Amino acid sequence: MQDAIQSVNWKKEQVAILPFLAYVKDTASDKLKPIPMCVISDHFVHDTTIFWTSQKVIDQDLIKEVPQIKYIKYFSDGSSALCENFKNFINLCHHEEDHGVKAEWHFFVSSHGKGACDGTIKCMTTKASFQRLYKDQILNASDLYKFTKDSIKGIKTFLCRNI
Repeated sequence: MQDAIQSVNWKKEQVAILPFLAYVKDTASDKLKPIPMCVISDHFVHDTTIFWTSQKVIDQDLIKEVPQIKYIKYFSDGSSALCENFKNFINLCHHEEDHGVKAEWHFFVSSHGKGACDGTIKCMTTKASFQRLYKDQILNASDLYKFTKDSIKGIKTFLCRNI
């Protein structure tokens, strides 16, 4: 990329990163265990479609990892375009049918990057930006997904393409 012609800089592929943080109760110790996750996508319009698709991927993984899950409580400080709109309330009404588990959703006032989920995304983007300055640059969603899977332990990463 560094040695490419100048016009390569005029067309950049964008990437959407949706952070999730699940707290699962460990039945043995009766403590909450955090599971940080991120969905990386080439669909960079933050709308109900990307959120529902990301939710589906996250929920399937959680149910596979913790099959005794019976109920999911969502907490969000997200934007109205992404979370707080009538389409997501309809999706919530059909959550058990779509995802196989009942759910409820709680909304907070925006915390502007101060939440636990925001720490997950900051960890990913900071490490990615410092590690790939000149060689093997991250140019699209697939590159970021591969880098994250290979380099960042402790954050479960999923790739959703062509939504």
